Amino acid sequence: MDAPQPRFPAGNAFFNYQLFGGLRPGGSVSFLTRDNWGYAVSAFLSGYVYAAVTYILLRIPDDELGLNDSTSLKNVLALQWTAVLFVGIISDSWAPGGLRRKPYMLLGWILSSMLWLALFLLFWFVKDRPDEATFTLIIVAFLSLIVATNALDIRVIEFSQQEDLNQRGRLLGSYEILRISGQVAMHVLILIFGEPDSKSLLIHLPFPVEYMFLHLAIVCALPLYGLLQNAEEEKGNGSEPFKMNPFDGFYSSRDQLSALRPMSPIFSGRSASPTTVLAPRTSTRFKATYRSFWQSAKQKVIWQLMAFYCLLFFFSLFEFPGVRQAIQVWASETAASRVRRNCFSDIAFVLMIAIWRRYVVNSNWRILTGTVLIFTSFVFAATSSLVVFDVVRDPWITTVAYVLRAPLRVLTLIAAFVPAIEVAHYGAEGTTFALLGTFQNLVKLLAAECVSQIEQHISALQFPHDVVVKSEPSTQMRAIFGVLGMSIAFMIPVLGLLLLPRQKLDAQQLRVYGGYSSLPRAILAFGFLLSFPGVMYLQISRLDE
Repeated sequence: MDAPQPRFPAGNAFFNYQLFGGLRPGGSVSFLTRDNWGYAVSAFLSGYVYAAVTYILLRIPDDELGLNDSTSLKNVLALQWTAVLFVGIISDSWAPGGLRRKPYMLLGWILSSMLWLALFLLFWFVKDRPDEATFTLIIVAFLSLIVATNALDIRVIEFSQQEDLNQRGRLLGSYEILRISGQVAMHVLILIFGEPDSKSLLIHLPFPVEYMFLHLAIVCALPLYGLLQNAEEEKGNGSEPFKMNPFDGFYSSRDQLSALRPMSPIFSGRSASPTTVLAPRTSTRFKATYRSFWQSAKQKVIWQLMAFYCLLFFFSLFEFPGVRQAIQVWASETAASRVRRNCFSDIAFVLMIAIWRRYVVNSNWRILTGTVLIFTSFVFAATSSLVVFDVVRDPWITTVAYVLRAPLRVLTLIAAFVPAIEVAHYGAEGTTFALLGTFQNLVKLLAAECVSQIEQHISALQFPHDVVVKSEPSTQMRAIFGVLGMSIAFMIPVLGLLLLPRQKLDAQQLRVYGGYSSLPRAILAFGFLLSFPGVMYLQISRLDE
């Protein structure tokens, strides 16, 4: 009778003494080394280009961008979250050249660079260019960037699993610092070269927009050399015959893989010796990935996390647009003050990630989450009340409010990564991240849709600009009730903290010993399958608005 095989890279035990709690062999990795600096460049530039699109191209006047109305562009760019699902599943299933992540990073950067260059040529040579061409090229260029970023996200999860228990999460912190630093660099350039409109929230460029497209084309080509020459990724993820279903068994050594080759149920075809390496067919890998995707939702640790995410991402980002815009008007916020606000808030974001990486990476998840949510609620209520009651009405108060939201931004950022690092199985990192990440984004968008519907049907939450400018006591009272409602909503996820594992080892215990349950999986699968096309339809239906 064959001895039972381990289900996880580090064995069935949730703490492996040889790896010091690491979840896979290999040891800690640094991006600031010769072998991996290509990943560091890619991380920094992904944040840089993302900020360029979000804070420049979407905020310049429509006539400068060459569109009649950029609203449709903003709506369709919100569909970026769908890339997480497809990149995760496809990269787990199909590994060109035996590499599961780098080919998708390279593809994303190459496509993005070529499309930005095509936009430059279009604007340079074609004066009467159709809106559809500009619209399509910007959309596909941006989604190509998201593909490259998501592939790097998954690679960071794999690297993080090599860290020992005490250090795990620090590479993630370094990665996010690099990425957000790219956004800060773009904010600084906007401060230096941008020309904010004094009467609106728009930004004017001091040069024709086609030069911005050329700049982005060059920037998107910069990571290619580093990814090709200095970005380590082990081969074999898609070319060697290991079991693709992470719940049937994964093995941490090549000897264990070789021992399984003669009896692997996945491979078929002509007879081969035990030493022959057979590449699984693509259709077989996709089927195995599909099974692991839905099997993941059956695990107790996964559906508990997803249930907690429903509360966290629905209520922690619950904001009434009318109330927020009224506060911005009362605070006399302009395009220039918004640029400064974005810059300072992202600097605070980087500093908070550094603090988390250095001091909080091994903290109790429940205490950390609860503290951040309560702190954010009180800060928002306090700063908003000062503006609403005309105690302080100055743009710096909104800047302070956004800076103090840095802990919440860090929490919502790492929520997609930290649990995935602890519970993702070898060979299914992409599908696990896709499941958790896509579900989070679905909940965010559903929350935004619910807030929009509530605001449309409750006149007290509607604040026309002329009414806000008058700033009558009745308007202030309506605004303060909206602020209190939002502050209470921020604290509702505290009720779901029992669904969140307390620490890393608790998550691993749930992964190994938590078992499976079909009913929660069925509920979550039903909600996922219902909400995914529903949210897609709602966003696509707004393209003509």
